[in-house]
Amino acid sequence: YKDFSKVLEAVAAGKEIDDELDMSEQSIIDEAIKAITNAVNALQLKDADYSAVEEAIEEAEALVKENYVDFTKVEAAINAVVEGLDITKQGEVDAYAKAIKDAIAELVLKGADYSEVDEALDLVEGLDKDLFKDFSKVEEAVEAVVRGLDITKQAEVDAMADAILAAVQGLEVKPTEPQPPVEPDQPEPDQ
Repeated sequence: YKDFSKVLEAVAAGKEIDDELDMSEQSIIDEAIKAITNAVNALQLKDADYSAVEEAIEEAEALVKENYVDFTKVEAAINAVVEGLDITKQGEVDAYAKAIKDAIAELVLKGADYSEVDEALDLVEGLDKDLFKDFSKVEEAVEAVVRGLDITKQAEVDAMADAILAAVQGLEVKPTEPQPPVEPDQPEPDQ
């Protein structure tokens, strides 16, 4: 209970009543009983402890919901919370916190966007490596591509695309070897 002191005061006052009262003094006892009853009836239950719910909501609000495939279960769990329950409903309040935490645990991050990497790979695929002095840096950049990263690793994926493009830009074309001049056709001497 929020404040039990009024009940204790009424009980203490009732205990001070003389045990030797006669029937004519029944009203004194009735008043003591009434004071105890009123104090008990005025008791208010403590509020339920929502601290775990508040922590779970803060954890959810700290997430970037656009990074997840589906954030609706987390939102639904938060929206299901009923505020203002008393201590007798603490189990329900604890269940709200658990539902939010469970929904957070089930979240699945979106995959990283590999479109720039794919464009860079398409560019490389269209090149004839035999035309360049050294194609190894391009091949290393292509081999360094790691698939399956999630959206929180987008910067790494973008760096992969940048590395491929930088390697392509650093390519040097092999010099072409001069061809011997072609002599014009001369008439054959007469025999």
